[in-house]
Amino acid sequence: MAPDSPCRQPLVIVLLGPTASGKTDLAIALAQALDLTVLNVDSRQLYRGMDVGTAKPTSQQQAAARHALIDLRDPDQPLNLQEFRQIAEPLIEAELGRPRPGAGLALLAGGSGLYLQALLQGLPELPSIDPAVRLRVRALPLAEAVAELRRLDPASAAAIDLQNPRRVARRLELCWQTSRLASELLAPPADPSPCRGVVLVRERDDLHRRIAAAVSLRLQNGAIEEVALARSVAGTTARQILGWREITAYLDGQLTFEDCRERLIVSTRQYAKRQLTWFRAKSTFPCINISAVTPDILDRISRESGLP
Repeated sequence: MAPDSPCRQPLVIVLLGPTASGKTDLAIALAQALDLTVLNVDSRQLYRGMDVGTAKPTSQQQAAARHALIDLRDPDQPLNLQEFRQIAEPLIEAELGRPRPGAGLALLAGGSGLYLQALLQGLPELPSIDPAVRLRVRALPLAEAVAELRRLDPASAAAIDLQNPRRVARRLELCWQTSRLASELLAPPADPSPCRGVVLVRERDDLHRRIAAAVSLRLQNGAIEEVALARSVAGTTARQILGWREITAYLDGQLTFEDCRERLIVSTRQYAKRQLTWFRAKSTFPCINISAVTPDILDRISRESGLP
């Protein structure tokens, strides 16, 4: 890495990785080496008070490197993609223009593909949904809606959390309203942004071990208490945070602590798999396997990202 080399053109660097991959620590190390702000692109970390359960950077980590796009809303205040983009774009421009050695760089780090897509490629223009169509879709039991989406648009079914009724309904509404594939309607335009990046990956067993350890630690360190405090006020979007379903079931006496932990490990593995599927399908960034972290890992990330 050559942090003192000037960037001739503005460049957005993207550090992607599934949950528990270790991208937070690497993002901080890269930000320190290049005097950058870590701009969060993780939808789970946009809400205040949900720190442990979302693996939000700790106060110590945030002190080690500047962070932004964290704690934007209270749990009862939803934040959609368009609003996120309106908040994030000026921060990216400010970071690109901030005077420092190697000026013209901005670092995005996270695991929420749709939020990254909204920033770098814009949002597609979608048709309005007829209220009658919406009522028909919302009246379907989730299992029937999932089956219909799989029949009409397998690509959409593969790209989203099929246990999330809101996302399933949104895709199915688009299919029924337009008689087209929602996956095509939601495809962004060609990326106009000067952007390079990497996807951090790990060996399957390694990632699964890290996920199990991370879930256990979060449950022990306050994730349950966070959900208990937020559940009476959290809006629909905040309730989609990973672990919400399992922890509320535990709080309601429907699961034992051990069952809650095991189910959360499974759902987190499934989430990580969806993240990796999205990254590989939607980005052209090279993958770097970091299961065996070597001393030159930052140089490898820098080279793959096209840094000077």
